[in-house]
Amino acid sequence: MVLFWTSPVLVPAITFWASYLLGIPLTASNVFTTLASLRLLQEPIRLIPDVVGVFIEAKVSLDRIVRFLEAPELLNIGVKQKFNTVLDQSIIISATEISWYTELPSSKATLRNINLEVKKCEKVAICGEVGSGKSTLLAAVLGEVAWINGKVKYQNADVYLLDDPFSAVDAHTATNLFNEYVMEALAGKTVLLVTHQVDFLPSFDSILLMSGGEIIRAATYDQLMSSTATSGEEIQRIRATEQSNAPAQDQLIKQEEKETGDTGFKPYVQYLNHGNGILYYSLALIAHTIFVLGNLLQNYYLAAGIQDPKISKVNLLAVYSAIGGIMAAFLLVRSWLVVKLGCVTSESIFSKLLVSLFRAPMSFYDSTPLGRILSRIAIDGIDISQIGLHDLRSRLAIIPQDPTLFVGTVRYNLDPLSEHTDEEVWQVLEKCHLKEAIGGKQEGLNAPVAQEGSNWSMGQRQLFCLGRAILKRSRILVLDEATASIDNTTDAILQRTIRTEFEDCTVITVAHRIPTVMDCHKVLAISDVVHCFVTTGKVVEYDEPMELMKRESSLFTQLVKEYWSRTSDNTIG
Repeated sequence: MVLFWTSPVLVPAITFWASYLLGIPLTASNVFTTLASLRLLQEPIRLIPDVVGVFIEAKVSLDRIVRFLEAPELLNIGVKQKFNTVLDQSIIISATEISWYTELPSSKATLRNINLEVKKCEKVAICGEVGSGKSTLLAAVLGEVAWINGKVKYQNADVYLLDDPFSAVDAHTATNLFNEYVMEALAGKTVLLVTHQVDFLPSFDSILLMSGGEIIRAATYDQLMSSTATSGEEIQRIRATEQSNAPAQDQLIKQEEKETGDTGFKPYVQYLNHGNGILYYSLALIAHTIFVLGNLLQNYYLAAGIQDPKISKVNLLAVYSAIGGIMAAFLLVRSWLVVKLGCVTSESIFSKLLVSLFRAPMSFYDSTPLGRILSRIAIDGIDISQIGLHDLRSRLAIIPQDPTLFVGTVRYNLDPLSEHTDEEVWQVLEKCHLKEAIGGKQEGLNAPVAQEGSNWSMGQRQLFCLGRAILKRSRILVLDEATASIDNTTDAILQRTIRTEFEDCTVITVAHRIPTVMDCHKVLAISDVVHCFVTTGKVVEYDEPMELMKRESSLFTQLVKEYWSRTSDNTIG
């Protein structure tokens, strides 16, 4: 910073001395033109690193656009668009096979024997286990599938395709979104919804049950419930909802006061009042003022002396350089005072904070959460801020809500460092219920994985991440809605797998499904709190599940009651 601020002083002085030694005449026009040019160049030179970064980002973006524009076009064989206002159907699909890749044999097609007719303004729900082809069916309607051996017809109607949009929100929010948007806002539209939540199924005109890439049943909700036990059991296995209602807040813990918006100069004055902040700030302000005045004096002396023949060029440049040196010294003093100001005030603030905590009454610690005082995260007694990020992340296994897969093979995504044998990988795939899907492919563990795993369903991607965590064997496992896109039957099996494989590990589960957290040792419930028009999350309760259920006003109790009430309302008699 000192070099940056002193460059307008040092660079002209060096330039003028070089001109004098080289015999270049120093006239008023040359000197002030040089000064103006150097000061104009100061800001552009400072921005060179930023400009280089912008150029790199622009090149990367342009390369992506070029790759997209040069990508092969999707084949339109067998796809026809017809607009006929007389026909009552909005979508008609008649296809013997639908596949993402044209080079695959018919036996490897993603969807087979699809015959579907959707009427105008009809609401259709699509259900099925993980990997049954629900998302591929929506992609086929959009024309995104590379090869369709059959016909797809679209009538002149608005069609909305929803691929399980309610899996990542709580049941209360999902119900509001479904009623307000799907049923009301889209009342006159054709809707195809992929979902695992059977609470919405009675509202649909038709329900498609899919398995193994085929539509095994298409009927209304009542027909499915009354026809066969198989259909009823299939729907029962997909059930999962819950409700979120905030209970009354515990008055023992006081709400932390936070100021938002423009608070004026009050925080700055309070900051400077700590230690000798005002003294250092005043001295820094004086040093900066002297620097600015010295800059003006330097230019004035140069303007007056350059045209005075009595002043030699050597004396002129010597005085000019001396003033510049004094300015640089005051600038250095100003920078030191600013740093000293920060150190002194910070030391004073933390010293007073420590004294206040030690002298606080015991009631303060009863009404103030420990996290508000410590503001740290410790694992096995080790503050994570004191260890390297690489070491920390290498000890954790995280399965995010949005699973991440990399371009490569199935084996590479499960074991990137090749630390495990093929037999161990196959065992993990069996535990994650992916062995059948991978074993059915000719490549086996070398089956390709596209960018972000786009050639696999969302549920299968989450299962891949679970398999990666099982292979890693970390002591801490974090599940962030890891099974949100999986049907309830698979979810229950995977929960048993997680309990078995991570029996001696710490498992932190973020979930909306009540059965997922019922066997946890502790349940932490978080609710939204609005303060000064700002919504923040707050921990409202933390205890064992059965202890929380004994409290009628407990948030967790309300969630459990809502879940079981919805379950009983949809139970097959």
